[in-house]
Amino acid sequence: MATEEQQDSVSMVEVLEEEQKLEEDANAVLGGSDPVHCTYPKGYLARQALYSCATCTGSDCPPAGICLACSLECHEGHDLYELYTKRNFACDCGNSKFGSRECKLCPGKPATNEKNLYNQNFHGVYCTCHRPYPDPEDEVEDAMIQCVICEDWYHGRHLKADIPEDNNYEEMICYLCMNEHHFLKLYQHLQVVNDKSHHTRTEADNKDSCATVDVGGPENSVSAAVRDTPGGNCSLHNNSSANSSSLPGSTNSCAGDEKSGEQKILAELDKDGATSPTKAAKQSETVIGDAQPGSSGGCLLVHLREAQSEQPSDDCSVFWRQSWRKSLCQCAKCKDMYKSQNIPFISDLSDTITMYETRGFNDLKTELKDYLKKFAENGKVVKEEDIKEFFTGLASRKKQKVDMSYYCK
Repeated sequence: MATEEQQDSVSMVEVLEEEQKLEEDANAVLGGSDPVHCTYPKGYLARQALYSCATCTGSDCPPAGICLACSLECHEGHDLYELYTKRNFACDCGNSKFGSRECKLCPGKPATNEKNLYNQNFHGVYCTCHRPYPDPEDEVEDAMIQCVICEDWYHGRHLKADIPEDNNYEEMICYLCMNEHHFLKLYQHLQVVNDKSHHTRTEADNKDSCATVDVGGPENSVSAAVRDTPGGNCSLHNNSSANSSSLPGSTNSCAGDEKSGEQKILAELDKDGATSPTKAAKQSETVIGDAQPGSSGGCLLVHLREAQSEQPSDDCSVFWRQSWRKSLCQCAKCKDMYKSQNIPFISDLSDTITMYETRGFNDLKTELKDYLKKFAENGKVVKEEDIKEFFTGLASRKKQKVDMSYYCK
């Protein structure tokens, strides 16, 4: 007969099942975030979990973001907004945006972080409807999906597109950013297309929210909304530098206005005879499908444009298939275009949420193995309460503050 200790023990299968549950459900938001040390000394991190403090920087203040450790140590008990992750950001805690409040973990920070970008999320509102999440006035259950360019969160019903079945996609770009970076519409072969032929919408859903919301405070009046245009399209300018009233390099234009950056570059590429394939080559080969970016074969974007009879003009969000970024053109002029449009990260695989979450999960696996190693060294049996203690401790240290139905890969 098994002893009481053996009955309470946990098999390795159960441990692995708990580990799998961790991979699927827990701490994806936080990745490998450090709950103890402020991230500011590390500079502008490629990606990190961020929070904003409504207690210290309310809606009438300039937007500010704080790292996980500062949310726990410097802002304990405050009203915080969980922002999921943002790219290329340095912790603001204790700088001029917080008045006389010093950062306890890293005092003496400069007045501002010039390279930080902010959007309406830093004041607790999301989507084109500019509503909080959770929204006490919204009774509709809906997914919140993050755009990989503007990094705002959108209700699924406000994307002007159907969410792929089984969430079979890697990333999403909202229709506002697709209109802002029109060249991406040429990469139709990298998009996930639903079998559904239509998207059921209510009259309210079809009306774009085009009111302007000031998210920058008195010193940084920042439009975090969309504006009306004669053609019915909208342009989003919801990221701003710390000392700027709009997204650096944004054209503030919509379809039909002056040529955008990529159109100018494509026009320039058309003048280069070497970059355009001959008519015979166009007829004999298909560049759409599994086309790969090349450096010696000219610009892939030009090939894609010439292979399509009409340039796509659909006003809808786009869901992208796995590893789509590596198939974007890498020629010198396209890279210059990405930079000019302030999206140099668009072809960087390490920028993806998938990579961020994978790094975080690997860190957590290492932490769990180190925890279990202590039991093996002391000849102790791992019990169910031991595993629960590990995850309880993990949760209490990292304090996930919002139970949000995130839909990002």
